[in-house]
Amino acid sequence: MSTSASAGPQAPLRRPALERPRSCVIGGVSVALADHLGWPVTAVRWAFVGLTFLGGGGVLLYLWFWALTPLRAPSGDDPAEGVRRRVNVPWVLAGAGAVSGIAAVVLAGGERSARDSARSSHRRRCWWSRWPGSS
Repeated sequence: MSTSASAGPQAPLRRPALERPRSCVIGGVSVALADHLGWPVTAVRWAFVGLTFLGGGGVLLYLWFWALTPLRAPSGDDPAEGVRRRVNVPWVLAGAGAVSGIAAVVLAGGERSARDSARSSHRRRCWWSRWPGSS
């Protein structure tokens, strides 16, 4: 019976630290997670998009990572202080808020208008019948 060569203890897989880069698109979360897991960045971004469409979990997870993942130490042409983003984040958030608000108004407006028109016609009849002297 033959034995395999050197079945001794192996060194654990060494992953890079989960740290966001200082030069990023929005928050650097996808790059940090892709570096840490060894996945392509586009796969991580699509995972966030997919989780967002499956109940909104992608947005919450992204914001959670953004808030709790530390920044990398500055190196090379990274800014020494703060973060350099390729996208103007306040405008992206304002646009997303506007689209969400419009969608909420449109989706709630159709349901409410049919229901409220029936209630308002009932209120008008009741309101007129309550006046003294009305017959």
